[in-house]
Amino acid sequence: MDGTQFYWQFVKAASKLPILDSLKLDMYLMTDKLGRQFFKSADTNKDGKWDKKEWMTDFHTLDMDGNGVVNGYEYAGAVFQNFNVTVTLAIRFFIASDSAATGMSDGNITHADMEAIWNHLLKAVAMNGTQPTSVTEDQYAKIFVMSAKYLKALPEESEKALPSKKLTISIIKMTDTNSDMMVSWKEFEASFQQYDSDKDNKVSGHEFVGAMMKMFGVDVKFAINLFMVSDCASKCDKYVTEEDVQAIWASWVKDYTVNGVSPMSLKPRQYAWQFIKVVTRFPQMNESKGDKGMITEDLGRQFFMSADTNKDGKWDKNEWMSNFKLMDMDGNGAIDGYEYVGAVFQNFNVSVRLAIKFFMGAERAGSKADGNITQVDIEAMWKSLMKAVAMDGKPQPTTITEDQYVKLFVKSEDYLAATLPPMIEKAIPTKMVMKTLYMKFDTNLDHKVTKAEFEMQFTSKANSEGVPPGEFISGLVKAGMDSNMARRLYASADCAHACDSLISKADVAKIWEDWTSEYVMNGVRPDSLMARQFIWQLVKIATKPSPMPESSRKDIRTLQLSADLVFDLMDSNKDGLLTLEEWKQIPLDTNGDGKISSSEFVTEALHRFRISVDLALRFFAQNDCVLKCDGFITVEDNEAIGKTFLKDPITREQYKAMFVKVSCTFVGPN
Repeated sequence: MDGTQFYWQFVKAASKLPILDSLKLDMYLMTDKLGRQFFKSADTNKDGKWDKKEWMTDFHTLDMDGNGVVNGYEYAGAVFQNFNVTVTLAIRFFIASDSAATGMSDGNITHADMEAIWNHLLKAVAMNGTQPTSVTEDQYAKIFVMSAKYLKALPEESEKALPSKKLTISIIKMTDTNSDMMVSWKEFEASFQQYDSDKDNKVSGHEFVGAMMKMFGVDVKFAINLFMVSDCASKCDKYVTEEDVQAIWASWVKDYTVNGVSPMSLKPRQYAWQFIKVVTRFPQMNESKGDKGMITEDLGRQFFMSADTNKDGKWDKNEWMSNFKLMDMDGNGAIDGYEYVGAVFQNFNVSVRLAIKFFMGAERAGSKADGNITQVDIEAMWKSLMKAVAMDGKPQPTTITEDQYVKLFVKSEDYLAATLPPMIEKAIPTKMVMKTLYMKFDTNLDHKVTKAEFEMQFTSKANSEGVPPGEFISGLVKAGMDSNMARRLYASADCAHACDSLISKADVAKIWEDWTSEYVMNGVRPDSLMARQFIWQLVKIATKPSPMPESSRKDIRTLQLSADLVFDLMDSNKDGLLTLEEWKQIPLDTNGDGKISSSEFVTEALHRFRISVDLALRFFAQNDCVLKCDGFITVEDNEAIGKTFLKDPITREQYKAMFVKVSCTFVGPN
């Protein structure tokens, strides 16, 4: 039995041992030996001690993208791949380091965090009141072992997001067919062929999910998510193709490319880390638990610490009021739904729906619901907090502690709205759609979307000038989006720069400019959008009213001419009145199949009635969804529309006035 065979036999035997709680296991791994390995890796001059320069240099080495901070993937990836630790232990190290400077986690280890940790180390080894300037290996190893007792449990959702060690090892073993403890490109490519049961050189969702469940015992949701990531590596076409496999491999070896040369193989821990990144890469929104499942003590503490500006462990009224003022992005003295929901969704691990429910509760705290959180509402919420923490027989307090707030926050789930209003619920894209679209744009799997990645998704195979309606809308529908919402997104994108029936380069540039403008700091525009920033921009487009462009709104005369043409066509007996029976006979079904497609509707509207493509798409989307959104205006749809405004015959002038009014105030379906 050679070394690799012995290793795999040992792994199999070990996998049958009783499983320790992950926290206890990680504490067990905090050994003197591991501490010394950490120390030596950063002791660059090999003199047996760390000075501050070596400590900070180690930080800069971890900052792979050079943006001045170390995120969780950079830190945990470096620790997991270079030391014999579990992923959970690497994450625990990161969480402790992330909050070193402020006591609050912000998802990044900053320069200030590293300074704070260094100061803690020096304080720990200080003797007789004398502060040292360096730390020896023995001193650090002792502190490292003692720090095991301060390890904290991971949030449940973070632990659940990680693939099991058994699954990761099984996938590596299945891929490493020659058992040389390396995964080559040929082995990686061949591993996907095992899923291709019908041997048609592409892997369908059915083949992939079935094979994953059979070979590795994963649940169906995990398998589907992994298929979606793999399917969209190159393009989202509902198959994992050779192009997808090549794209995945290229993105995985990119992390290990040196001087432009990519490795031919990946080591087991490198391969495992890339797999872990794929599984955990999309922000966890916990929607499977429902909104109430997200109202946790951990989330409450995050809310509290984000507004505890002086870090004294309590809120006073000034901090409370200041926190809401920060959300008032336009400075008009009130916080609308987009300001509030955007701030909560982008900065905390909550769903869009839960953020909306928080807003709905806040906007009516001191007054009737009017679409804004006002000064009156904020004052009322503060008074409610003070009343809730007041003790019998004692004066009303003027502050609230973190523990008091968290206790109230957890209880607040009982007062959440059970459901959202139907119009709002219908307008929000599903988690699956948001996930699919985000993965389509984040082509290199680095958890952000750059301008180049954004522009790449707006290239047409058939038109060099821009993306036409059919190609854009069908792509979104294939990704799982409701056809009505897809048309609405097209209309918005087409008119970003000019409404010309194409999403042009100018439109794309304007969209990117608008999206990134919200994140400009000190006059510097970001060159990429983080996952939740990107998703929030998608949500805004899908849910915000999309009024016609100013230029179209002002041209009332053009709208009146269009209304005249429509009226002339429908007034079949030429008596100057439009009846319900005439309305039902509107001749837009050019192919005679008994229903009107978007192509028929838009073509006729453009050429016969001089209605813009933008407005035609809006009208079609609205009329398509009168009874059900099925991509066609049926006879039943048309009759239902007519009955809403043709209870009695109307004159030409009445119809023109109605047409212009609807056109100028159209916000699309909600």
